Order: sequence, then structure tokens, then C-alpha cells
Amino acid sequence: MRALILGLLAAILIGCADQQLITQTRQIVVMPPETLFECDLVELPESRSLTDNQVARLLVELRRMNITCRNNIQAIRTVLEDAKRTIESP
Repeated sequence: MRALILGLLAAILIGCADQQLITQTRQIVVMPPETLFECDLVELPESRSLTDNQVARLLVELRRMNITCRNNIQAIRTVLEDAKRTIESP
């Protein structure tokens, strides 16, 4: 009886030893949309010949570009923070 129990226990343990735990780690790079990397450029005219109206228009254009750039940077930050949160969550 004892030999039967030991034989049965050995068979169970051998069956457990054949199981393998397979883990796979995969890392991906999350890239924000390409449009977020686009920045407008303004051609700066010769400053000595600018009129007050041209200076005002230039300032408005620079302000618009600054807002667009700031929004793009914030969107990139959001994408990267979401990716980081996803990777770090259990």
C-alpha cells in the first residue's frame, strides 16, 4: 500500500514537473500622431523697415503659432503619460 501511494505521488509530481510557465514580455513604442510634430515657421522680415501694422500682424501670427505649439506639446505629453500608465499598471 505504501509503495502504491509513493508511486502515485511520484507520478503526480512528474506530471507537475512537465508543466512550464511561459511568459512573454513585449515592449512597444507609442508614437504620437505625426501632425503633433509639425510646426509653422514664420519668415521674419527686415525689422528696420517694418511698419506698426506689420509688427502687429507678426505678433498675432507668432502668438497663434505659440498656442499651436503649446497644444501639440501638451498632446504629446498626454500620449506619453497614457503609455507610461498602461505599462506601469499591474
